[in-house]
Amino acid sequence: MKKIPPPADGAEPLQQPSTEQVADELEAQNPLMAAPLPPPPEEPAAHPEPELPVGWTRPKPLQRDSNVRAWLFFFAGICLIVAAWVPLRAMYQRLRYKPAVEGVRDADTFIALAYTAVSGGKVQGPEEVSRVQFEQHIRGLRENGFNPIGLEDVRAFYREGKLLPRKAVLITMGQGKKSSYLETRTILRSQRWRAVMFVRADNIRDKDPGALRWPILRDMALSGTWDVAAESNVGYQRIPAGPDGETGNFFSTPKWIAGEKRLETPAEFANRIRRDHDEMQEIFHERMGMAPLAFAFPYGDYGQFDPRAVAIRTLNLSEVGKRYGLGFSLGPFLLNTRYTDPRELNRLRVNPEWSTEEFMAIVENGWAKLPWKISDPLKANRWLTDWGLTEYPEDGGMWLKAVAPGTNALDHPPTTGALAWMVASDLFGDFNVRIRFRVMAGQFGLRLRARPGGEEGLRVLFDAEGNCWIKQKVIGAEEFTQAVAQDLRARPGVVRELLLTLKGRDLFAALDGRPLLKEPLDLLGGGHPGLFGLEVWDPIPGVAATHIEAMEFPRPRQTLLQWPPHDTFAPAYVSQALGNMFHELAAISPPWLDAVKAMPLVLPEWSDDTLQTLARIHGVPLLPAISLRSVALQIPPEWLAEEARDKNMGGIYFDCQFVTMDELQNLIPWLQAVDRHLKEQNMKTAIRFPAEVIRLASFASIAALFPNALFAVDSTNEAARLEGVIPKVVKAVELPPPAAKDMHLNLYYQLAEREIPDEALSPQARQEAWRRKGYAAYQEGDYTAAVEQWSQWLDSDPQSAEALSLIGRAYIQKNELERGLDYYTRSLAVSPGQIHMAIRRAELLEKMNRPDEAREQLNTYARIFPENPDILIAQAQWLDRRQRRIEARGMLETLVKESPLNLSARIALLNLQDEPGERYQTMRGILDLGRTPDFQIPFGHTLLGMELLTFPESGVFFDYVRTQARRKGDAKVKSIYESFLPLTNHVTDDFASGQLSDSWIASSGLRQLDRGRYELRAAVDQAETYLRLRSSELMRDGYIEAIVDESQGFFWLYARRSARAMLRFGFDHEGFIHLQAWLNGELLANATRPWVRPPGGVKMRLEVRGDGLRGFVNGLEIFDAPVEVPPGVAYGWWGVAPFAFDVGVARARILRLDCEPLPTTLV
Repeated sequence: MKKIPPPADGAEPLQQPSTEQVADELEAQNPLMAAPLPPPPEEPAAHPEPELPVGWTRPKPLQRDSNVRAWLFFFAGICLIVAAWVPLRAMYQRLRYKPAVEGVRDADTFIALAYTAVSGGKVQGPEEVSRVQFEQHIRGLRENGFNPIGLEDVRAFYREGKLLPRKAVLITMGQGKKSSYLETRTILRSQRWRAVMFVRADNIRDKDPGALRWPILRDMALSGTWDVAAESNVGYQRIPAGPDGETGNFFSTPKWIAGEKRLETPAEFANRIRRDHDEMQEIFHERMGMAPLAFAFPYGDYGQFDPRAVAIRTLNLSEVGKRYGLGFSLGPFLLNTRYTDPRELNRLRVNPEWSTEEFMAIVENGWAKLPWKISDPLKANRWLTDWGLTEYPEDGGMWLKAVAPGTNALDHPPTTGALAWMVASDLFGDFNVRIRFRVMAGQFGLRLRARPGGEEGLRVLFDAEGNCWIKQKVIGAEEFTQAVAQDLRARPGVVRELLLTLKGRDLFAALDGRPLLKEPLDLLGGGHPGLFGLEVWDPIPGVAATHIEAMEFPRPRQTLLQWPPHDTFAPAYVSQALGNMFHELAAISPPWLDAVKAMPLVLPEWSDDTLQTLARIHGVPLLPAISLRSVALQIPPEWLAEEARDKNMGGIYFDCQFVTMDELQNLIPWLQAVDRHLKEQNMKTAIRFPAEVIRLASFASIAALFPNALFAVDSTNEAARLEGVIPKVVKAVELPPPAAKDMHLNLYYQLAEREIPDEALSPQARQEAWRRKGYAAYQEGDYTAAVEQWSQWLDSDPQSAEALSLIGRAYIQKNELERGLDYYTRSLAVSPGQIHMAIRRAELLEKMNRPDEAREQLNTYARIFPENPDILIAQAQWLDRRQRRIEARGMLETLVKESPLNLSARIALLNLQDEPGERYQTMRGILDLGRTPDFQIPFGHTLLGMELLTFPESGVFFDYVRTQARRKGDAKVKSIYESFLPLTNHVTDDFASGQLSDSWIASSGLRQLDRGRYELRAAVDQAETYLRLRSSELMRDGYIEAIVDESQGFFWLYARRSARAMLRFGFDHEGFIHLQAWLNGELLANATRPWVRPPGGVKMRLEVRGDGLRGFVNGLEIFDAPVEVPPGVAYGWWGVAPFAFDVGVARARILRLDCEPLPTTLV
């Protein structure tokens, strides 16, 4: 306390206010203090203090100040700075090292690269790259215009449709390795790039010194340079896969439970997979504070390498889709597109042996290209070998070979085949491929629209013997066969040329210039783009080999085809020309109006259903041509558009090449008006300007006046020159006139109107499941259930021509012919190239007493497909049904002469031949075709399906049938031909066991089986139901006996029954009993008499010996003499059947059946 200085000399001393004065003053200032205060308590007396001089007071000590609060503030500030350092540092890094993306975001593809590990010093493993290599890779990507993306970009691309930057690259690293982070972080920052670190939890939990720890991973996730994602908890552990010590990958192998000596069940496998995901997500949430953005399958394996593991793949992809949304595999592919399943995104593992130049070449070539823009498609750098060997000789071409045991110098294990993928073929959707090849051994195949892992795609397979299979695989289902074909002229080493065209869901194929398939193949699914590959295979390792001599991808839709209005250009010739070049057509322009020489007052008629149907088959617009000069300007534009609409055209092609430059200023406004009116009718415009106009520098401006129009030019080079400035340029080609000999059989045999009587797990997997279930129901005779299954398929895929046709077939079986016809018509409208459907529809029209429409249907398709034998066969059968047998037989004899290898033609001719000698010769030819190697199974099915063994001359086949039935080694062939061998033992069935024995084949219908009886009852949509004795087709002589309890309608015993003939004995409900012989729909022998059925069970017996037919009831012969068996009724099956003219009425209750072959005797 400061001391008060003493007063100066002469001054009055300072008076200290007394206590009372101070109190009075405070009281005056504060009225509240005026209140009296209680007197203070008395205190004990203290020692009196000494008095101080006047003007002095005793000094009081000051209270010392405390520094605790200051220190607390200081430490709080330090803690705040420390706490803010991490986010501030992360924010700084995000801003300072933000990955740089250049250019616009308009891309829908990206590539993904996988680095197993990056080492700073000595490389430790065969898959590790050095720090120097990694830096060169990232610098090369940056310098060549590539852009970095992260998992958020990928997620937004697939979930929200947000486009990516051009040349986008996703860099990933696996297993959370410490070196991969430490050696790359400065490189990524300096190049402003980003990467993904996939983490496996077991390494961190086990304190692996080479694994990153969670705090560092959290820091990485905040940096903006790294994304952190999951790579399983224990998924890198190999698990026991068998009793002999085999092991497999965690996510693709069912576990072997040694204690119980079994593999885990599907439910146990699913629980194990789900448990690993649960544990990984829980750990990630706990340690990272967020959900993992993606999942990488350990070793890149989710079951895609085993074609049989459909359930494993489905489970793995489903779990990844539900939990993460993004999943990554590892393999030979690096490109991902909008069609790639986000649950199985591609990553290419970077090979340390690649030089920087090789790495950049792979990345540059990995982007999808249009097929026709790939030059030299057989060069080595165009292909990526998946397995097996590929060789590229100096003289050109490409070899695909299986690796032979003990002869491989490349240290590869032996293989049964080889598979190579074309680089940058990821978006091959609609395209053409022409390939010339020689199959030396085994099978050769093309893979089309394939998905990595084999989960989806199409395979076209050939073997050295000429057999061909087309197989399709859809997501979530096993591979199935779509079509089969055979070229009997093929031999090992013979050069063959294949042309394939994929357009939407249709596949067109031609082999050596001839159609491989009878009609365009309707594929299952939506036709998504995919990879293109080549493969070879044989069950014996090292055998399969094929040489590809040449390959090209012809550019589609580059030609506008036109022809002059001459009579020589008949529909059949035009159809053949279109069929040979449809893969390159942009439009078809038949002649319509020629306004060059004279102006017609009325537009000439133009209508050709053949061309319209052909255009719809190939998906090509039909644009009838108008050749004009200025005189055509007299035609009102709106009138022209209305005429085109009324004639159902796709638009109009204006050939203006003869217009002079002086008339151009008048022509262009008129064309603009026509173009506007055509667009109002949703039709197209094609224009061919004079060559002088096309060469003008301002032609692009003229073309801009006609948006979306086709512009025709004279040559391919001219089209290529204009392609960059005009979007739709095509080459105009004029069809040359046909040669005099260039006529086709179908053209000569168009059916005339004369002499015709008036009477006559994925959507695709569900679709395949409905397809199979519908077939199963159809084969069981449950046509209503079949319609239900196929209708669900149709609801899922309204453009499925197959579903429509199958529903129509089922309705026909239900006798609902109008509904069946409606579905057949709709099927043809969706896919008009179905030749078999056109034939079926024609047959149905004839059955519905509409012969003129049936004839026109066949004639139309005869013009469209002049070289297709099935159409001509159908025409011949139509003539035969119209009692014009001689004409029909002549057509087929000509066809067999021109196509001696056509088995269907020979069989059709057989059915029209009346002389035994002719039939014998035809059967010898059929047998020669059937002896072809590898044709035993198809020929067996032909014998059964076409009932060839029912002809009297079928003894030609007996030795061959017996030989094949005794064949060893092929159980399937043996089984088929054993079924043809005649019955040699007595068959009896009294139903005492309550079951129908295996000796009988029951047709569809309602069957009720009780002990001691069997009831046959026709379904509500059936007139007949039957029991057919197995192996009875070649039983010529014998008896069949049935004890019938009760029946409704007719009841028949049958012998030698086929589609063309039968012997039968039975009774009707009107009191008559019959013994009959039928051949080719005619009743040739008949015995009938009135008959009263005795009460109770009736024993009916039909007996055939030699050429005599007899009937017995309760042991007594009914007729006085046997009925003669016609010579043409030789073989067929034996059985029983109730029948009624009204559907759902026929039924019979049978107590016992007996059948036995008998020795042949003369009767």
